[in-house]
Formats: sequence, structure tokens, C-alpha cells
Amino acid sequence: MFEEEEDSYAEHLNVLIDEIAAASPSYDYHEFENQIAAEYTDAINGRYFLKGNLWYDKQTGQPIQKDDVGHMMEQASSGSDDVPGLFLAAAGRIATAMSHGVGNFDDLDRGHMEMLAIDLMTILFRRSDNPAR
Repeated sequence: MFEEEEDSYAEHLNVLIDEIAAASPSYDYHEFENQIAAEYTDAINGRYFLKGNLWYDKQTGQPIQKDDVGHMMEQASSGSDDVPGLFLAAAGRIATAMSHGVGNFDDLDRGHMEMLAIDLMTILFRRSDNPAR
């Protein structure tokens, strides 16, 4: 656990770690991420579309970058002080990694590492305006 200090995310992060440890998540973490990303304006108006588990740019036909998916999830969750779907996605990503023998964030492949980081960052950002639970 992290030492809690004033003006840090440590308390929120400690709460999140405890919650994830106690969760019984679905292994279909893409479903939760995609539900949130689909609420983003550019997904609603058709600029981006989902094919399988990847988001594509309608103009180029190419997959969009993970950072862009993260931006979609962050923007779609604005106005909310919590993102339960992203919590389930993060918990599912962690459970899936652990079921494959990966118990350390640094041992994840780059794509899964980036998406888990995006999920966790967005959760912490949304929760940060309120006291840790």
C-alpha cells in the first residue's frame, strides 16, 4: 500500500487496490471499456466505430491509438465522480493477467499495460474530487 499524504492520490489508490482485490470481475473487460467509449460524442456521431474489440476511425479505416480510446473513455465519463464500468474493466484486466501467471504490472505486454494504466488513471481522476471511500 502507498503512504497517504496530503494532495496525493495515495489514499484513492489504496482504496482502489482494496476494491479490486475484493472484486469478482468478468474476464470480458473489453465489454466494459467499449460501453463507456461508445458514449463519447465521436463514437455517437459515427467518427469512430467498433469492430470486434478495436475502435476504428471512419475516415481512415485504421484502428485508433490506445490513447485515443482512453480519451474517449475519459470524456464520456466526464460529469461522473465514479466509473463503475471502468472499475470492472480494470479488475477484469488484472484477474485475466493473473490467471495467465502475470502478477506484476511491468510484466504485462505493452498493449494491456497501456490500457490498464488508462483505466486506472481515469478511475482515479474521476474519484479525485471526492474524499476516498
